[in-house]
Amino acid sequence: MGGVVVGVGLRADRGPGATTGGAVQGVEDGLRPAPVPTAASGSTVSFKVHEFVQWAPSIHISIQQRNGRKTLTSVQGITGDYNKMKLVNAFKMKFACNGTVIEHPEYEEVIQLQGDQRKNICQFLVETRLTNDDHLKVHAFLAH
Repeated sequence: MGGVVVGVGLRADRGPGATTGGAVQGVEDGLRPAPVPTAASGSTVSFKVHEFVQWAPSIHISIQQRNGRKTLTSVQGITGDYNKMKLVNAFKMKFACNGTVIEHPEYEEVIQLQGDQRKNICQFLVETRLTNDDHLKVHAFLAH
């Protein structure tokens, strides 16, 4: 992980000030959706990583040329279970770039980062177990 400590909880249902208490680890630190109650017993069923990843939607990562050598990386398709601003803050700290969350009428919330961060984002999402390689769709340059 390169010694970067990210003390933020990435789940949207965590309150302010909730932290993971150390480096981002993934499933063990509560970075996946909460367990779903079963209809029969009312109890909860915990997910295994491979079960969660099987039904996860695709995450699209694309790059857009701005002017000259400047580019924007867009990430769309991250489920609403995750706080996008906390993800952006983790990306900004880890990749040393600027970023924001854009409200898009068609794609809902889209994360935008400065520079070509496609490889970094893929590696981060797989390392933290937010998704696996099968659900990542990396696209080349998009027109404005």
